[in-house]
Amino acid sequence: MKLKSYDIYHSGSTFHSSLRSTCITKAIKQFIKDNNLIATYNIRCLQEGAITLKDNHTICSDYIITERN
Repeated sequence: MKLKSYDIYHSGSTFHSSLRSTCITKAIKQFIKDNNLIATYNIRCLQEGAITLKDNHTICSDYIITERN
């Protein structure tokens, strides 16, 4: 299995961290678990996903995860 690098941005603009995983879904689940977040996620495409915290009542996501090329 090939590991890919993913960058995490807070609110889609400020760099937060990066991690390595085999796919976007596993990367999102790993980030949620590692940070003890209560959140939902949405896979936008094979290279990008969004995480929204449960206490967020706006239409904006809290974190964006994108695959690094």
